[in-house]
Amino acid sequence: MTNQGTKIIQILIQNLEINYKLEIFEEIITYGFLDLIKNCNGYHILVCFLQEFQKYSTKYTTFVQDENRSKEYYLNKIKEHKKFIDSNIKVKFVEICKDKYGCSFIQFYFSIIPQKSKIKFLFMIRLYSKIFITHPYANYIIQYIIDRNDSLKENDFFLELIKNDFINLCNNKSSSNIIEKLLENYDNCENLIETVIKDESNIVNVLLNPFGNYGKLS
Repeated sequence: MTNQGTKIIQILIQNLEINYKLEIFEEIITYGFLDLIKNCNGYHILVCFLQEFQKYSTKYTTFVQDENRSKEYYLNKIKEHKKFIDSNIKVKFVEICKDKYGCSFIQFYFSIIPQKSKIKFLFMIRLYSKIFITHPYANYIIQYIIDRNDSLKENDFFLELIKNDFINLCNNKSSSNIIEKLLENYDNCENLIETVIKDESNIVNVLLNPFGNYGKLS
């Protein structure tokens, strides 16, 4: 799948009638859901499909339909495909989050799912947060949740997660970005700052580290 081919498919997805969109989705998904997410071009095509599916998410949406099939038929097909995507994400959640393109897909997916589904995904992010926090790609998902700043409870959770190993996490490229996000977006970080400044050796350790000294402590 090339960049040029991907652009053509995206244009088709955006402009074809719903019955053809669904046919293309069913054809493309045979290549393997996980393989598509972990591929630069496949990732963009899946995002395009989800954006189109969002347009047809209510019974009040108007769209051209096959004379032999009702609007309800297409709405049910879209629900089936969205359910397929959701279940596959959950089965391969960690693997997707740890992938260069997969972590971006998860962020996009989180932005469009209903609140009830968001709660389930937040639980999964918490469950694997010790793995994600120092991972070069999965850490972006935690950063994204902090950036959204939707819930103090989530920020409190990440705060507790890093508190016990704060200095080492400061000096890790991936987790230092998470710490910086917390300092930028969350007011309840006084204890973290105190952890650093109460011991002079901590200050030296952080300042001499190329990742630690990049963070903002005020």
